[in-house]
Amino acid sequence: MELRTEGLSVAPILKEISVAIPKGKLTGIIGPNGAGKTTLLRCLAGEIRSQKDAVTLGDIDISTWRARERAKYVAYLPQTTVFAFAFTTQELVGLHAASPSSLQEALDTLELNALARRSLLSLSGGERQRVAIARALAQQTPFLLLDEPLTHLDLHYQNRLLEFLKQRTQSGTTIVVVLHDLRQAQHWCDHLIVLSEGQVRTQGTPEQTLTPENLSNIFRIASDAIH
Repeated sequence: MELRTEGLSVAPILKEISVAIPKGKLTGIIGPNGAGKTTLLRCLAGEIRSQKDAVTLGDIDISTWRARERAKYVAYLPQTTVFAFAFTTQELVGLHAASPSSLQEALDTLELNALARRSLLSLSGGERQRVAIARALAQQTPFLLLDEPLTHLDLHYQNRLLEFLKQRTQSGTTIVVVLHDLRQAQHWCDHLIVLSEGQVRTQGTPEQTLTPENLSNIFRIASDAIH
């Protein structure tokens, strides 16, 4: 199945967005602040309802699915996760885990075993972010959508996560991630969607999209800033 949008508009943020997410690839959504990155990802995740058939997974209008149905196919990490209950790390990650082995893999990947029995309310911001990411990974869905997952993570965990996401695509998972760091987008992503003022300015490989002209016109930086 392919995840795609056709003429997606969400007033006043997104205007006529048409994108096809490459299967089994790591796609980055990038753009200046206020470009509409989070809104686009929420639409892809079915979190925002748009006009009929604007977002489809295969032949299915994703907005017609209940949350439980979507969760079989799409795991979504929002930009901010609020933990209101005193679950332990292991309990939360295990809530929607596909299997005990997927739970353990997620704990291992984010190096959370030492925190497995700790209450979420006792964790730091970075530790909570790792738990939120692990919960999404443990669902083992064919589509994984992550909104700024590197926030609050130090460089070790940023690199560990990006390496794991790249490996996950090699086993067929389609991953979409909102990123701010253009160097990371250039190095890790197979495909980029560049937004500006609610519209797709360009999409393609990092080589096709992160050109000196685009860096200057869209991001207002010199081309050597990401090299």
